[in-house]
Amino acid sequence: MFSKILTVGLAALTFVRAAPATGFQAPMAISCNVNVPVNFQSDICWRACFPESPTCPEGWSSRKLGYCYTCCKDDDFHSASAAAYSLEPGLYRILDVPTGTLLRDYSRDGPVFVSLTKEWPGDFAVWKVEEAQDGAVIISNIGLGSPVYAGNDKTIIAGYERPPVPFAIESAGDDTFVIKSVFEDLVWTRKNPGSVRSDVQLRPANGDDSQKWRFIPLDN
Repeated sequence: MFSKILTVGLAALTFVRAAPATGFQAPMAISCNVNVPVNFQSDICWRACFPESPTCPEGWSSRKLGYCYTCCKDDDFHSASAAAYSLEPGLYRILDVPTGTLLRDYSRDGPVFVSLTKEWPGDFAVWKVEEAQDGAVIISNIGLGSPVYAGNDKTIIAGYERPPVPFAIESAGDDTFVIKSVFEDLVWTRKNPGSVRSDVQLRPANGDDSQKWRFIPLDN
């Protein structure tokens, strides 16, 4: 009996010693109420969502995306955000600059908004950018399968009540962008910057951070 226990113990010890030493142990991730977001490019950001800022390996930094944290490459994160300005067709997460919260919409023909609530919105915070005429783009919400348009009060809405409206994306410096109407001198603006939830509305440009956005490209 003793010899069997000794044999099992030695086998377990051999298995532990055979495990490769990585020199870095990532904290346990959570899924923020849904499955771990898997759309982040693995060569730019980890496919993981942490409740608190993780300790990232050398060359990577903790980034807050909405209420989730992950590790992103120091150099590639900003270049990936800037890549949205090329207007190549693709999928993106769009972040509100002042708070780093994700642009989202849960209801068809309902207002597009940003929120400080803790749920992970999944595909309801994924946006498809498609080329339109004269350098403009059509922006659609993947979760709803609906393009965006401006309502009567200039609130940005994702739905089919009206035809999709083209917008223009222009650099605002420091890997941030403004989303402009092609018909009026108005830009997407967070209506209530100090609120937990704020709809997005077309308003005159004033250079405020509430009018700036970051685009994070996702795997297609």
